[in-house]
Amino acid sequence: MPAERDRGWSFAETRRRHPGIAGQDVVAAMFAEIAAESTVDALLPEFERVRPDLVVYEALDVGAGVAADVLGIPVAAFGIGMFEPAVPLVHTATAQALAGRWADHGRPVRAETSLLAGAYLDPIPPGCILMLSRRLRTGCRSGRRPGASRSGACPGG
Repeated sequence: MPAERDRGWSFAETRRRHPGIAGQDVVAAMFAEIAAESTVDALLPEFERVRPDLVVYEALDVGAGVAADVLGIPVAAFGIGMFEPAVPLVHTATAQALAGRWADHGRPVRAETSLLAGAYLDPIPPGCILMLSRRLRTGCRSGRRPGASRSGACPGG
C-alpha cells in the first residue's frame, strides 16, 4: 500500500464508505476492500513487469495475493498465528469486494472461498495451535492459570 495511505487513512476511508458498520465488519472492510484495493493498484504494474514465479504474502495483506492471482501467478499466504477467524473472514470479504479484478484480467472470479491463496503457510506447529487454543479458552496467559502461583501451568500445556 502506498505510504500516504496508512492505517489511519484506511480506517477513515472505511468509515466514509461504510458508515455505521462496527466490530469485525470494520476490520473486514478495511483489510478486504480499502487496503486491498490500494495494494492491488500498487503491485499489479510491478507484477506485470517482473512476473515472479511465486508470491508469498502475509495472510491479511490480501491485495498482494489478489494482484498475483489475477495475473495467474501462484500465491501462498503466510500466517501470523491467527488463522481463525480473521483470515477466512478477510479472504471471503476480499473475494466479494474485488471480484471485478479477476474479471478484468479474464480470470475466473474467486467466489465462496475462505482462502485466496493456493497454499497457507502456518509458522505455528499444530500442537502449539491446540495448546494456544486451550489457553485462550481457559483465560490462561503467559503460561499460568489465572490466579495460579508462578509454578502453576496452563491446562493442556
